[in-house]
Amino acid sequence: MSPVGKISVLLAVAVLSGAGAANAGEGSWLSGDWYLTVGATGMVAPNFEGGKKYLLSASPIISLGKAGPAARFTSRNDNISLALVDDGGVRAGLTGKFLFSRDDGDADELKGLDPVRWGGEVGGFFEFYPTDWLRARAELRHGIRAHNGFVADIAADAFYDVTPTVRISGGPRVSFASANYFDAYY
Repeated sequence: MSPVGKISVLLAVAVLSGAGAANAGEGSWLSGDWYLTVGATGMVAPNFEGGKKYLLSASPIISLGKAGPAARFTSRNDNISLALVDDGGVRAGLTGKFLFSRDDGDADELKGLDPVRWGGEVGGFFEFYPTDWLRARAELRHGIRAHNGFVADIAADAFYDVTPTVRISGGPRVSFASANYFDAYY
C-alpha cells in the first residue's frame, strides 16, 4: 500500500474510533437521526477544462450526515460528502468526486496530450458556520486512477432563504492542485 493509502486508512480509523468514543455514553455512533440530500444540478460548461466548446451536463448532489440542530446548507459546488462530525456549527468528514475519462478523440485541442483515464478523488472536508447565513468549506482530495495528485478546494458561501423552498447563495472559490494533477491533465 502506498504511503498516501496508509495515511488515509489511519486517518479514517482515527476519526471513526474518536467519533465512537465521544458518543460512548449515548449509544452507537450510527444511532440517531441522519439526513440524506440527493439532487442534481444542470450546467453549461466547457467540455473539458480549457476547452473551447460548451456542453450541457448534469452533476449529482449527494450529502449524508448525522442530523444537527439546524438544516444544512449544500452548494452545487460541494462534492459527495459524508459528515462524521456535525455539531451544528462545525462539520467534517469524508468527501469524493467522480472523474470522467478524456482523450484526443474528445476534441482537437487534446491532440498530442496523454489520455486521462476515468477515476475519482477521495479525501476529507471541513466546514464551519461563523454566522447563520455564512459557511466556509475546505476539501482536500487525492486522485485515484485518473491522476496521482492532490486537489484542494476552498469556498465561502453566503446564503439566504427567499422562501421556504427557494435559497440563493454566492461566494468566492479557489482551487489548488499538485504537480502530479497537472502532469495528468496538461
